[in-house]
Amino acid sequence: MAGEDVLVNMTGVISSLPQYVIGRFGSLIIVLQAIGIVFIVYVIYVIFNMFLGFKSRKRMKVLIKKVDVIDKKLNILIKGKEKDLKKEKKSKK
Repeated sequence: MAGEDVLVNMTGVISSLPQYVIGRFGSLIIVLQAIGIVFIVYVIYVIFNMFLGFKSRKRMKVLIKKVDVIDKKLNILIKGKEKDLKKEKKSKK
């Protein structure tokens, strides 16, 4: 019941306002709706970017692991080549 009294009082206040003020409120409401739509689109964009960021971080972790394995294998090969080069130098002398 109290809510209806407030609604009636607000309706009375709005109806007593001049027409140009009511027109301004109409344009203000349109602007607020546009801002709301932009905000919703931005929230969707942020959620989408979070999803893509999660997928790219997951892929990056896999790539880092693969690069580490390749690096270890290359280090083993380089050490083997260094030993071979030292043997060749000794045999040439």
